[in-house]
Amino acid sequence: MSYLQVSYLYLIQYINLYVEVYAYTIFVCKFAILLKFLVGAAVCVSGVGANPLVKNCDISDCENVGLYVTDYAQGTYEDNEISRNALAGIWVKNYANPIMRRNHIHHGRDVGIFTFDNGLGYFEANDIHNNRIAGFEVKAGANPTVVHCEIHHGQTGGIYVHENGLGQFIDNKIHSNNFAGVWITSNSNPTIRRNEIYNGHQGGVYIFGEGRGLIEHNNIYGNALAGIQIRTNSDPIVRHNKIHHGQHGGIYVHEKGQGLIEENEVYANTLAGVWITTGSTPVLRRNRIHSGKQVGVYFYDNGHGKLEDNDIFNHLYSGVQIR
Repeated sequence: MSYLQVSYLYLIQYINLYVEVYAYTIFVCKFAILLKFLVGAAVCVSGVGANPLVKNCDISDCENVGLYVTDYAQGTYEDNEISRNALAGIWVKNYANPIMRRNHIHHGRDVGIFTFDNGLGYFEANDIHNNRIAGFEVKAGANPTVVHCEIHHGQTGGIYVHENGLGQFIDNKIHSNNFAGVWITSNSNPTIRRNEIYNGHQGGVYIFGEGRGLIEHNNIYGNALAGIQIRTNSDPIVRHNKIHHGQHGGIYVHEKGQGLIEENEVYANTLAGVWITTGSTPVLRRNRIHSGKQVGVYFYDNGHGKLEDNDIFNHLYSGVQIR
């Protein structure tokens, strides 16, 4: 492997760094892109065989994307500061499969990390916050693995998966976002597993517009709206979650929402543990729904569905109400 040390003066002269085919080590660099006429990412890694190590760099203030990895490129990107870029902090596209660890991605004027058009990648222990759009966006067949990250204080949502997006989101902390912690829509089917999803200014997990997904073993609490909301023909699997201490209901299924909801513990929410309304038809099986401040399970306005082997107890009002 060859080594490339790039000085700040070198970068000012050439403005952008483009890495193709070769393997480099780039470390302790400042990609401070301040010139308003700049077009293109500050760092672009492209092509089969491109596999650099980029470490301890500052990739900030670019008038486009900060770091762009595409066309089957790989590479390891660790301990970088990526901030205040006009577009995404990071783009991953077209079967690129980077490893990104311990990066600080914040205060972007767009999304924090955007994986799309079959982009891949392994994202571990990154701190992603205060971006104008979602902290992490997945679109068009992208399938990243995101573990042990903290995704928080987004000006819209935390994680946004849409237009046939995939992805595995495991053991992350997702909190304090202005909109839902996780959005899933338009035939997307991610796995959301063992995350802490809490203190959202709206809901915890929001599945709409024919979204799907496997939502399991998460701890969802303290959100301003429903812990999980399923609507408009969405059909997720929701199992083994704890959904509690919400300022609204626990699970809200409406506008022809569906879904298999099984073996969850839903408790201590301000409104109903589970609301089912407006033509929705979920299956609720072997859940523990208890200690709510209103009704346990509430069917109304043409809500349907199946209740099988649930334990519903200790609510201020009725366990099950149909009206």
